[in-house]
Amino acid sequence: MSQGAEPVFDKRDQYEQVVSGLLDGERVLAVYDAIGAGTGFIGHAHNVILWHLTR
Repeated sequence: MSQGAEPVFDKRDQYEQVVSGLLDGERVLAVYDAIGAGTGFIGHAHNVILWHLTR
């Protein structure tokens, strides 16, 4: 993904949750809904992979 490319995401609310938890200077590359794997999503930022499950 190039420096200026827009992040890819399935659901905007999940994307916004990932963005709200990033440190200064980090940016989101992608956020994917965990369809079929339960309630949650996977986020990918520069140096972080996030797995968010809700119960």
